Amino acid sequence: NEGLEYFEPELISEGEGGSYFLKSADANLIAIFKPCDEEPFAPNNPKNKSIDKNKQIINPFEADSKRKIPSGEAALREVAAFLLDYKHFCDVPLTILVECT
Repeated sequence: NEGLEYFEPELISEGEGGSYFLKSADANLIAIFKPCDEEPFAPNNPKNKSIDKNKQIINPFEADSKRKIPSGEAALREVAAFLLDYKHFCDVPLTILVECT
């Protein structure tokens, strides 16, 4: 928490969604924050390149509904992957769901 007094969250250039580096007061990376409403194809995504002129979201997976993940659910799947990673066999990093106000 005290790191946020010195460093604003830094938008990560890689990936399709809005993910941010969070740093400690001494500038060390301590976490990555991924807001649910900034996931790929979500309306608040700061990098959303898949919006047409009419402000409608274009999802490349729409034709294949089995592969479509609704906005906001990818975070839940990442938490589930961490919880299911038995004895860290797949080395899924610590992942928790938090609410920021």
